[in-house]
Amino acid sequence: MIPKVSIIVPIYNVEKFLPCCIESLLNQTLKDIEIILVDDVSPDNCPRICDEYASKDPRIKVVHKEENQGLGMGRNSGLVIASGEYVTFCDSDDFVELNTYKTVYNTCIQKDLDICCFQHRRVALDGTPLNVESQVEEKYFIGNENVYQFLLGIIGRNPEDKESVTYSMSTCMALFRRERFIATGIKFKSERTYASEDLIFMLDFLPFINSVGVIPNIFYNYRINPNSISHSYSKEKLYRLFNSMEYVRSYCHSNFEWKICKNHYYTQILRFIKIILRYTSYSNLSFKKKIQMLNEVSHHPFLEELYLDPVCKKYNITNRIILYFLKHHCGLFFIFLYQLKHD
Repeated sequence: MIPKVSIIVPIYNVEKFLPCCIESLLNQTLKDIEIILVDDVSPDNCPRICDEYASKDPRIKVVHKEENQGLGMGRNSGLVIASGEYVTFCDSDDFVELNTYKTVYNTCIQKDLDICCFQHRRVALDGTPLNVESQVEEKYFIGNENVYQFLLGIIGRNPEDKESVTYSMSTCMALFRRERFIATGIKFKSERTYASEDLIFMLDFLPFINSVGVIPNIFYNYRINPNSISHSYSKEKLYRLFNSMEYVRSYCHSNFEWKICKNHYYTQILRFIKIILRYTSYSNLSFKKKIQMLNEVSHHPFLEELYLDPVCKKYNITNRIILYFLKHHCGLFFIFLYQLKHD
């Protein structure tokens, strides 16, 4: 009997949070599910925890990988053995509301959707909500032309179009018709090469999709550690962020007329740049090194191009200020800005 939903959980070094994650899946109101726990050679007690849960519930499958390959490759390993009508993903330090998959699956069936996206909240390590929940409009994109508009929204908002919105989503916050994975053969790329691997996956996947739903239900609890940001800077992370920027640029040139997608693309590039500014400013680098790195970022060719585009005038005041100081290569401004935010 085919499960309605397969939930793939890549696991690495999260023994403190893993039981909460698994319990939130086992206790779903939708019982006809399979849970695929992918142990990515975790060095803690996660392998044992996985096996213990699997021995108690036949809906759980465990994959013990022989080599640590990261989140994206873990998801791919789960896809190989998934058998559900729909597939989703859950990060092993997060958890979901108990009526998540019943609600989203029923929406998929009622609307005949290839993908149905739902919403998330950020929570602290103890599960306490950290952000005000935003309101998202329920919307359905049926047919290639409408999915094409959704895809532009995944790339980014067009500031010159008042109706344009950004659809920022994670694959953990959506159900996917599994037969579309089979038909396309599309896999996740490694987050060791690209940042925002979910974005890149969606760019690759959406051209083959005929129907997408976005529902306002906040089901996914995304656990973050607010105190870890000062340790997030690394040369490897910058490398991955710049790789992703290049990937999005190449994708837009290959799949769209430039005049149609450029504003969406610039919104995404600005998002990447703000991540780089934040990580660098919060880092433990010396003050001199921070200034050097921030000034190098502000001279990036992608930004030099954006500085000259009229769309800059359409951004909100915050983004216009950021672009102004980037254009004038004032790295010191961002160090002070993010220091104030951190305090």
